Amino acid sequence: MRSDELAGKITIPLGPVLPVSLNLDYLKLASIDSEDEEDIDPREFPGVRLNSKQFIYDGVNFGELALVAVKRPQGLHLDRFRMSSRVMTIDASGDWLYIDNEHYSSFSIRFDSKNFGKAMGAMGFAGTIKGGRSDIDVIARWPGSPASFALERLNGTMRIKVADGRLLDVEPRCRQTAGIAEPSGAAAQTGA
Repeated sequence: MRSDELAGKITIPLGPVLPVSLNLDYLKLASIDSEDEEDIDPREFPGVRLNSKQFIYDGVNFGELALVAVKRPQGLHLDRFRMSSRVMTIDASGDWLYIDNEHYSSFSIRFDSKNFGKAMGAMGFAGTIKGGRSDIDVIARWPGSPASFALERLNGTMRIKVADGRLLDVEPRCRQTAGIAEPSGAAAQTGA
């Protein structure tokens, strides 16, 4: 199959037990509008095994994608979700449920980067940090689908470690609050 959104091989099993298998050269998805989210019911999705050599979501190239989702009575369980590029790796597992006409998401997410500044730039946050190695772990749940992931909606824990990077264009009061020293008056240095 080949279209603007995807190219590759799709295998649809005859029975409901086996997952749909997608081995793709690329997969391009637009972001989901929160109003459209109400029309999506994860209980209606089959299990899925997806591998794509290139994954682009909302214009951001996340590199390779590997996903294994298992059908559950109340939605989908994500056994494995990995996006991997030259600048970042994102691993996740968890659940997307639909209970009493409401979406609920609960995930464990790990974000690693050898160049946090480039990773942030690739996701649309250019100019906030330069360089840096990062390890970020999130264990969280939120109302809504996985596509409605936003820091302000999360309930859970987050551990952030960024070393050997430079914060750019940060207000002095913010640096003081975060406990970041700035001996030269230039961009703040971070370290572990």
